[in-house]
Amino acid sequence: MSWTHCLRSVLSAMLLAAAPLTAEFLSFEIEFEDSGCIPCTESLESRLKRIRGAEKVTVDLERGLIQLELEQGNRVRLGPLQARITQDGTKIRSISFVAIGSVTDGKFTPSGLTQALPLRDQMKDAGSLRLKGRLGDGVVVEASEVAVQP
Repeated sequence: MSWTHCLRSVLSAMLLAAAPLTAEFLSFEIEFEDSGCIPCTESLESRLKRIRGAEKVTVDLERGLIQLELEQGNRVRLGPLQARITQDGTKIRSISFVAIGSVTDGKFTPSGLTQALPLRDQMKDAGSLRLKGRLGDGVVVEASEVAVQP
């Protein structure tokens, strides 16, 4: 094996190790207001189905509701998901989610996520849990249900 091949292997491994980890979100329920562009709104479901890790996507245009179920071990991040929805002028009204993660110092961190989401209501620290919550005021999480993971 040549030294250049070894170097490439080492660099590839280093890049993979340095890649930011992403959240373990399990599902989202997103209320939205369409942009007024009928073709744009109609394409919303197909845009969301192209997300790597999307298992099931349902878009109810009359109710303005997106339901997105994700594969276990997905790498879906909140920011890019929001960008995909709003790219045509669609406005997000609210985001509810289910995620696996932990609570430390009043912040919820979905598994593997590097940035914690502050909790509006203080919760006790918990190692591994399943949280159902709602995002509001930016990235503040309001917990509505908590179950400890086995």
